[in-house]
Order: sequence, then structure tokens, then C-alpha cells
Amino acid sequence: MSGRHAARADRGPWRVASVVAALVLGVVSVSTGVTGAFWSGRGTAAGGQVTTGELHLDLAQSVRLKPEENVGWGTMAVSALHPRATTAATLRVANNSRGDGLPLAYTVQGEVVSVTGGTGTTPVTDTGLEVVLRAGGTLVGTAGTLGATCTGGTALTPTSWPDTTAATARTNRLVVGETRTLTTAARRVEEAAADVLCVQVTMGNNTPARIQGVTTTFRLVLSATGLPR
Repeated sequence: MSGRHAARADRGPWRVASVVAALVLGVVSVSTGVTGAFWSGRGTAAGGQVTTGELHLDLAQSVRLKPEENVGWGTMAVSALHPRATTAATLRVANNSRGDGLPLAYTVQGEVVSVTGGTGTTPVTDTGLEVVLRAGGTLVGTAGTLGATCTGGTALTPTSWPDTTAATARTNRLVVGETRTLTTAARRVEEAAADVLCVQVTMGNNTPARIQGVTTTFRLVLSATGLPR
């Protein structure tokens, strides 16, 4: 996504080509009247040095940090969340790549890291937490407090609360042991530009009673791919 965040960069599609020039000098042969008296020469130009660019998807205020993990995004932490209650916070997602205008596209997945506490004897699998992402969204309220929400911007999440789908089938509901895709399509960010990602978490309807008193730690995993200009 208190939230832990990781950014992983996939560099497969982008390509950097390097060319090393080679110069061959031919010395014209001269006949001296002596059979077989032909001279030849050869010259080379030393190869140049090429350094490739780098793809950097940086979170919060990080700049060209690798690996981008444990960024300390402490604003997504709330207590006493209950069904239909919300909390929200923003996360800066920046393209600090090194290149000649290297754009990237990122996707976001949600994963449960741990579930602790509670009084029930049955292990918790359905956390009841539903995540909605808005690129360029506006935070309404105070980050990480009850009642904070996201509005405006571009909705990136395929399913939002409430809906008629069975709870654990909702693609944005965090379930233990499952990776949930939170973006319908990759989000493009130009080099030296940044997205402000507003992240809203809602305790959904029909959350199991045994979730009471439980602390869920989740993370958002952002994966980036370099794009052609």
C-alpha cells in the first residue's frame, strides 16, 4: 500500500542501442618493380563508451532509490475502522528515470502482509478492506483518519464499493494469500513528472464478525515498464 509499499521496475521492453565505430585504413600499394612488393596497413578507432539509462519509479519523496521498498508511508494508519467507514491518504508516484524523455507506465496490486489480533478461533482470510485508487484525486479530510475519502481525478480501480458482487470476489477487496489487481490499465507518467495517487480504504459490507479487533497490514506493489516516446 499501517501500509508497506514496494515498487518493482520491469525493464524488458525498453532498449538502448550502442554503436562502436570501426575505421579501417587501407594504404595504396605501390609497385617498385620488384615482384610481390605490396604493402598494407590497418588502423582502428578505439570504441566509445555508452552508459544506459535507468528506469526509476519513486514513491513518496524518494529519488532514484533501488530497491524501492519500505518507503515509510506512515499516513495510511487508522484505528477503529468499522463497516462502511473509510480512511484515505495520498502517495506521490514519480518518474525519475535517467534517459532522453523516458516515459513509463505503472500498475498497482494490493497484498495482505499480516493479520494479527482478534478473538475468533478461525483464521481470518477476508479482511473486509476494499481499496480504491484515484490518480490526481483530492484527499477530503485528514490523511489516515476515520472519514477521510478520495474524490475527483481519474479512477484506476476496476471495482469500487459498494456493489452487488460477492465480497471476496470483488477485485479490490484484500484477501489473505491473494494478490489483487487495483488498476484497470497501466498509468502513463512522463519522465520528470509525477502522479499524486489518492488511496481510499473502506471496510466493506458483510465483513465477518471475527474481523473485530484485528489489525491488517497490507502493501501496494507498483510495477513499472518503460515506454517508447
